[in-house]
Amino acid sequence: MKPVVIEEYVEPGLVRFVSRHFPFLGPESTRAAEAAECAGEQSGFEEYSDLLLANQQRDRNAGGFADAKLVALARFSGLDDGEFESCLLAGKYVANVEQDLADAGELGVHGTPSVFINGEFISPPDIETVRAALDRALAASAETSGAN
Repeated sequence: MKPVVIEEYVEPGLVRFVSRHFPFLGPESTRAAEAAECAGEQSGFEEYSDLLLANQQRDRNAGGFADAKLVALARFSGLDDGEFESCLLAGKYVANVEQDLADAGELGVHGTPSVFINGEFISPPDIETVRAALDRALAASAETSGAN
């Protein structure tokens, strides 16, 4: 769904896409979210996040997203691993990730992916439902701005 939304709505400049973290699986989930933010400093957020998803392990919090593995994924994705590791070890994004988790709780998020369009929770988050919600939001925006 995400690639379609990016291609059809974000790239033409119709909408803005924002990713937020929901690290509900424990400490390694939280650490992986922090790592994704560090990758973002090098314009690698999307690719790195995709690598994290592809490398999830069945046994949560069993070392699959230990710091050394997170750094190895950064290296694999072409990031400067020294810069990445410094960011990760400094805990630069701990507060951001904690805030995302708190915000998700306030919004009633219970799992991923969770999709919100202009504050409206979209369920199910399949491409047709998301397209319909985006189209409604764009039409409402056009009406309020006086464009036809």
